[in-house]
Amino acid sequence: STSSVIVTTQTPPVPSLLSPADNNIASNQKPAFDWLDVSEAANYEIYVSTDIDFGFLAYSAAPSTSTSQPASNLPTEKYFWKVRSKNAAGLYSNWTSTWSITIDTATPGITNNVPLGFGSWYNTDPGNIFNIDFADAGSKLQKAEYKVHTDAGEGGTQKINWTQITGSSDTVSFTANWPLETGSWALLENGTNYFSARATDLAGNTSAWIDIFRIFKDVTPPSVENLQAGD
Repeated sequence: STSSVIVTTQTPPVPSLLSPADNNIASNQKPAFDWLDVSEAANYEIYVSTDIDFGFLAYSAAPSTSTSQPASNLPTEKYFWKVRSKNAAGLYSNWTSTWSITIDTATPGITNNVPLGFGSWYNTDPGNIFNIDFADAGSKLQKAEYKVHTDAGEGGTQKINWTQITGSSDTVSFTANWPLETGSWALLENGTNYFSARATDLAGNTSAWIDIFRIFKDVTPPSVENLQAGD
């Protein structure tokens, strides 16, 4: 009888990364890493590291399918990842290009620099008086917003739904005094208005401060009643 042995020296193709997308920002600490199947692959090798040169590994695996997910949470950090395929002969492809993902689980901060509130009554839009700061040192702010109700605790009538503050996006901190957005003043109740603030970062983490301050609006002129008899 005769037998034959097939020897291959051909390395398998390099996989194509799919997700998470390059430069992705997420709050999920167990991201599922996915790439396109390579038909010649018997298995794959994935490296995940906080070091772009992969000097040490935060996570590694050798799955037989084109996806891999850590069993333990990855701490808040920026990570780099790459994949290569391996065929049945034990030959590896080149590594893919390196993609990155930033994991951010920390909520943004809100600082109230007017803890006693605004005690004055206003008959016109007060302008840039709102000294409420927002910050996110992780993935940066996506937006800061305010909304308004006529009663405390988001009670009464909602006069303004969540409205983004101009200049508060894609920044580590937003500390400038800010005005109401165009059209907001006209929507406020003639009387007491309860403002709430909310900050959202690029990873989707959110923090809110309900009833962070009040604005007193009075646009009704005083009345004069003549009680004098005669002329």
